[in-house]
Amino acid sequence: MNKFIYLIYIILLSIFCFTGSVKSVNNNVKIAVVASGVVDDFGFNYMINEGMINMGRILNISKIQLVQNITALQLPALIDDLVAQGCDGIITSSFDMTDATVNASIKYPHVQFLTRGSLKNTNNLSFITYNIGICQYIIGYFAGLVTKTNKIGYIAPGLPLIPNYNANALFVGARMSNPNTTVHTYNVNDWITPDRSTGAANVLYDMGIDIISDNENDQSVLKVSVKRGVYGLGTNGFPQGQIFGQSVGLSFVTNWTSTFVKFGKIVTGATNVTFKDYGDFNTTFLQLSDFPFSVSETIRQKVRDEITRLMKIPRASHPYYCNDFNLQTYPNDTKPGTNCITSGFWFTVNKPYEGMYDYGYYNVPLTEIFLEDSVFYGVLITSCIFIFLSVILIGLVWYFKDSHSIRSASPLFCWVLILGGIITYIGCIVYVIPVKDSSCAARYWLLVVGYALLIGSLVVKNFRIYLIFESTNKSLKVIRITNTHLMPWVGGLVAVFSILMVLFTVSSVGNISAITSFDEPNLLKYQYTVVCKNSEAGNIVLYTVLAVFGVMLICGIFVSWKIRTVDIDEFNESKPIANTLYAVLLSAFIVAVLLVSPQTKNSESTIICAAAIFITTASLLILFVPKFWRIHIYGAASSEMFTRNNMSAIASSRNSNKNSSKQYSGTSSRGGGFSGSLDEEEMASKSVANPQQHSPNTSNSNLNNNNNNQIAGNPEEQHSSIHAQFDSDEDHINQSTHKRQKELFVLITYKQQTPHHT
Repeated sequence: MNKFIYLIYIILLSIFCFTGSVKSVNNNVKIAVVASGVVDDFGFNYMINEGMINMGRILNISKIQLVQNITALQLPALIDDLVAQGCDGIITSSFDMTDATVNASIKYPHVQFLTRGSLKNTNNLSFITYNIGICQYIIGYFAGLVTKTNKIGYIAPGLPLIPNYNANALFVGARMSNPNTTVHTYNVNDWITPDRSTGAANVLYDMGIDIISDNENDQSVLKVSVKRGVYGLGTNGFPQGQIFGQSVGLSFVTNWTSTFVKFGKIVTGATNVTFKDYGDFNTTFLQLSDFPFSVSETIRQKVRDEITRLMKIPRASHPYYCNDFNLQTYPNDTKPGTNCITSGFWFTVNKPYEGMYDYGYYNVPLTEIFLEDSVFYGVLITSCIFIFLSVILIGLVWYFKDSHSIRSASPLFCWVLILGGIITYIGCIVYVIPVKDSSCAARYWLLVVGYALLIGSLVVKNFRIYLIFESTNKSLKVIRITNTHLMPWVGGLVAVFSILMVLFTVSSVGNISAITSFDEPNLLKYQYTVVCKNSEAGNIVLYTVLAVFGVMLICGIFVSWKIRTVDIDEFNESKPIANTLYAVLLSAFIVAVLLVSPQTKNSESTIICAAAIFITTASLLILFVPKFWRIHIYGAASSEMFTRNNMSAIASSRNSNKNSSKQYSGTSSRGGGFSGSLDEEEMASKSVANPQQHSPNTSNSNLNNNNNNQIAGNPEEQHSSIHAQFDSDEDHINQSTHKRQKELFVLITYKQQTPHHT
């Protein structure tokens, strides 16, 4: 009895001493574990993290560092940093990290390394691998028993990360339990790529496949299976049934604890013997999770029996190494007289067996984002409506071209104005159609040329009015300013803009073209859109175009200011010009503010097209509604509009503030002259406002009496007189001595009395 107690005492003392010695050593070592993903993936990296935690608990190691989400390319620099930080041991968990780890073990012989693979271990390098072949074989065996379509899917990274040998093992296992099965594979080129794995799984299920295995490190494929309402398969080492319950048909579980503890003992100095571990079902590294209750006991037992059978035969004779498919696919690589291939060769197998269908690498389809239908159809329908109305407006101008209101505005220029509007509307339509190289150039061409015709014609046409009523010309000669004289100016403006647009279009300067863009605002992953892009030189050209438009607008403002005192509405377009320019500038200001911040394609197109349509429509309405309103009020043939005394504010002010009269005289080279003392403003106003009471201030001037009588005559004759000079069909306009157009009536009447005057 005493001996027995003494023996127990010796054992307990030994355990205490051993444990204490381990603790004292472990406090001085530092181990780093490198994971290829995040540890909360509930997959491969989760199990790696679990093994690391268990190692720390068992060996009482407090300095364990976990580094997550590391790629093979990042690993060499990371190992250098970890060694510099004083790490005594480094574990790398992924197959694609093996080469870098082997090289590091040579570079740092004083540091212990553990990595994946089955190469020869060295004094500071150990290896761990497990029988992944049997895992996929058993998964295939189970899938063959439960499939209803006889179609099984498989998703894996593929080369260069790993050959598809696991797909072949899956196929052999499925054929072992169900000779009618086929296997359909996709590669996704990474261990963790949820987007591609999910997409590949959905494609396979859409093909009629009803169960899918994978070799990914996360749950992407499993989640798709659960969502589809079919059995999911746990293939990454985590007991997926703990999360997805009865939706998981089968999971194999990996246990890294024993291997990590063995490595920890080397680092702590408890042993100096490196190792090469091989995990399998008979070493408890691999285990099966519990089956769901929906799997029949018959199927469960068949799976267990197959595992038991395999554990009783040499691994080199397992079906995934030895099968008749090898003779068909690799006849020159089988062992002589057998249908077996070596384990080393099996890890290089990438060619599918007959009955397998390899679909290559799956890439998530890119989705092109077009302009929203609401924006497209909104701009299209609106522009088409206004084009139709513009065509009607052209017809109305043609129909009323002989009316006083339209003739005074020059029908030809009216048509050019409307044509510019139509071109602008077409430009808006082109702006929202699918983008191509041709449409990129066309959208700018149409908008620029359209505005050049619209604004340019308006400015040039009214510049003629300015010349007619320009007050610095004190001669009485007749000036012919025909449409033939003015149209080249409009053409010149269009030519200037065309030259700039040619520079903007050619590849050597502006290089405007359609490109595929993935970085536009609000684009999601795997979405792209086609946008128009130009060079920096093209931006300079666009700035130049804007500058020329700015100069043209300034000219328009100048013309509007100079003709503000013209008192006949038909010739005074200062207000329409001012309102048009106001609409243009206001819209340009708003558009500039909106486009400063990044805009989506929808927002940009909406802003630009809405502004273009508003400016064009507002301009045409401002210019033409008053003209047709006067036709509606006074009739197309009436000249009553010319007999109204709507003096400008400036003219009225000057007329009321005149304290002395100015002598007025004139001569004609052929027909004689006239003289009088009537004030300029008073003559221009009273001759129309009160023609019967108007009389010259000089008592003996027959010429002035004749002039006054003529002015006081029939309004139709007055209108005929003025249109003798403002007739767009004759294409010429007289210029008087002053801007007071009502005084021009006197001059025109005088000329009618002296037919030889030129």
